[in-house]
Amino acid sequence: GEAALPPGYARPVILHRAILGSVERMTGVLCEHFAGKWPFWLSPRQVMVVPVSEDAFEYACYVRDTLHRRGIHADANLGDGTLKKKVREAQVAQWNYIMVVGKNEEEQVSVNLRVRGQAKPVGERDLAELIEQLEEENRPRALSQPRALPPFRRREAAEAPETAEEAEPVAEAPAAAEAVEPAKEEGAHETEPAMA
Repeated sequence: GEAALPPGYARPVILHRAILGSVERMTGVLCEHFAGKWPFWLSPRQVMVVPVSEDAFEYACYVRDTLHRRGIHADANLGDGTLKKKVREAQVAQWNYIMVVGKNEEEQVSVNLRVRGQAKPVGERDLAELIEQLEEENRPRALSQPRALPPFRRREAAEAPETAEEAEPVAEAPAAAEAVEPAKEEGAHETEPAMA
């Protein structure tokens, strides 16, 4: 059995559950790695639309809704406060892009763009062109396509040996090794043989 506890002590009970433990750990690693500055394709705060005045609220909502329909996480700051304060709040919250809109942008169907991490604004950009760029940036990331494997070729028509000890060296291997030796003596750089 268990040893008796001294008076005044109680055995601690720990409840632990890790249904998605590996996912939680990976999320923790990503949070630590990016320190809140998520890349665009992974960010929950991709675009903040900031109207310069109440007159631009309707266009700001149009830009936000258009971005939403194209699969981009966007919000519009329609609250009280100065333009400078709204832009600063979006910068502190680490929004990837801040789109400032007003009457001029509404007439041109454009936005005035600021990018996280850049001190100066990018300037006015056409909305349709910018959305195409953001869609490209927002594509799901995946591992690159695997390279093609070299073709498999049997050594002979006879059966291949079953163990490594039974395997005989390939006849061309010594000749290839001798061809490399003189190159080493002459001070040439060693290169890896190309795979067939």
